[in-house]
Amino acid sequence: MRRGLLFTVVAFLIVLAGCTGVVGIFVQEGIKQKAQELIDQAMNVIETNPDSYDLLREVIYVPESDATDSEVVDMVLSSGEILLYDFTVPATLTSYSVVSVSELSNRAIPWSLADKPDFVENVYALTIEGTTEDGTKTFFSLPMIKVSGKEYFWSVYIYTPKDIVITPSTEVRMYPQFLFY
Repeated sequence: MRRGLLFTVVAFLIVLAGCTGVVGIFVQEGIKQKAQELIDQAMNVIETNPDSYDLLREVIYVPESDATDSEVVDMVLSSGEILLYDFTVPATLTSYSVVSVSELSNRAIPWSLADKPDFVENVYALTIEGTTEDGTKTFFSLPMIKVSGKEYFWSVYIYTPKDIVITPSTEVRMYPQFLFY
């Protein structure tokens, strides 16, 4: 009787482990699909108007409360150059795909993950493979954040320190912060 129970428990655990692996694969593929959709949006922005603040906000998260701040607008437009560079150097990509997506919780060069804002749910690293018109293959990495169930490359927002009450100061921040920006 004990051997039968032991066998049943072991078999159940093996099946359960297999199911969680399958669920993990489906979750990973779902995240990869969301990343591919974000890349498609970025290419649309680049092909349509890479200098459009409104279009860049589709792929760069800006809290509504900060959206009209002139410094935020400037930082979104200048950080959009990172996307333009990645997707057009050495030449504009004619095809592209997400090779991998991995969740990040610590340092990732060239992106700093320090001081994660409360509105960011998850942070991922995307590895993207692209091919240019002349057949040149390129690989590059970009961050991807999840905010309110939607994916963006990064966020630009106004930061107000919580510990300064008397004269609060603010600064415009990018998360994750590009270390060479």
